[in-house]
Amino acid sequence: MPYSAALDRGRLTTIPYETAALLAFFKADRLLVDAAAIDIPTFNAQGTQYDSIKTWMAGIAGSRRNEIIQRLLSKNQAAVKAELLSEICASQPAATWPVEPATRNAGQLLKTCDVLRQRKNEILKKKAAAKVKREAENAEKLRQARMIEMRSDSEPWLKKASKLAEERGTDKYRDAASILADLRDALGGERRKKIARYHAAHLAKTFPTLTMLKSSLRKFGLLD
Repeated sequence: MPYSAALDRGRLTTIPYETAALLAFFKADRLLVDAAAIDIPTFNAQGTQYDSIKTWMAGIAGSRRNEIIQRLLSKNQAAVKAELLSEICASQPAATWPVEPATRNAGQLLKTCDVLRQRKNEILKKKAAAKVKREAENAEKLRQARMIEMRSDSEPWLKKASKLAEERGTDKYRDAASILADLRDALGGERRKKIARYHAAHLAKTFPTLTMLKSSLRKFGLLD
């Protein structure tokens, strides 16, 4: 992957616990692993045992295959199998880890870490913004459904607002004010809309010492 393209994608690696612990011990940036991995080809690990056997079988002659079958049928199968597996392992090339020449110094890697961190933060911000948007849309759907119920019968909602005020608490006051504000918006006609304001004034008069309740009602435009 080209260096610039890798940065643009903000490729981030999930590093093992041991690697994370080692980086933490040396107080090193966790993103150093991602920075160092850019432009490094992916290591192709050794195949499975089945792949090794398949490769080995492709290289032996038909006469040898017949010999192996005869031995498996006439001798100690476990000993023959162990011998053949040893032969297969010996025929495979030794596993080596690819080594790439160093092309960047520590300073360059740390600068790359900064770029990767910026990309990561941008991704997290977009996800957070998308979550806030989804929650707001869901809340509005619930609000619209509630307002439909309010149009058919406002009395239960007025009682609920009163009960919330009686239960006390900042959240309760806010919920009570929210209900009355939705009721005001749901009811058509100026005369009907005043029902919510009348009830807000009634709550303020009933609970004259609850300043937080009156503050919530004012925030929703229910009190002067």
